[in-house]
Amino acid sequence: MIGLTTVAVVALLLIFVDPAEQTFASTFVLALLPSAFLLPVLGVLLVTTEWSQRTALTTFALIPLRHRVLGAGPETPGAPTARNCGTSTRR
Repeated sequence: MIGLTTVAVVALLLIFVDPAEQTFASTFVLALLPSAFLLPVLGVLLVTTEWSQRTALTTFALIPLRHRVLGAGPETPGAPTARNCGTSTRR
């Protein structure tokens, strides 16, 4: 989805912008815009899906060492960690 959006934005740039105004910098900036907006949204959706589908409970039940599970997860801003979950990494 993010890749297709980026390709669509660059294609629109190549079609509708005057060739004299098409520089590497403008193409690069416009190609990064979809990623800059959609990647944080994707990270939030992944984290909320993990908790709403209750798959995190199964993972923590199967692997009681929380620091191993949290260390293996994605480094998403706002993702639950051992510090902000109020859990201890010691057994």
